[in-house]
Amino acid sequence: MAAAAAGATIAHYIFHKKHHRAKLICPLNTNCDTVIHSEYSQLFGIGLESWGLAYYLWLLASHLVLLLWPEVSETFYSLVLIAASAGVVTFSFGLTYVQLFKIKELCTWCIASAGLCTIIFLVSLFHF
Repeated sequence: MAAAAAGATIAHYIFHKKHHRAKLICPLNTNCDTVIHSEYSQLFGIGLESWGLAYYLWLLASHLVLLLWPEVSETFYSLVLIAASAGVVTFSFGLTYVQLFKIKELCTWCIASAGLCTIIFLVSLFHF
């Protein structure tokens, strides 16, 4: 749950900065603004930061449901989580490729989010 909370925080930060047209502060001295305002920053007309925020909030809500209602099938949830996180981590790797080879710029926050997606996938895989 910590990785999902951290991911939601990053996605919210990007969303807030992007929609208020404020400059992102990138810890590794990269140009995050070039990445988040690129032609690759949307999917079906929706910003990737919004998709990311929705994904991380879904993870948090799902964990809350399992905590409050343990009779919900944990096995089914685990399979859904593995499938969803596998898709998200694959998409994140694709976006990292785009940053490196198409945009030729890295976004520290995007790379951190991809790392969190990888952690979530691995934890869900080993938990199952």
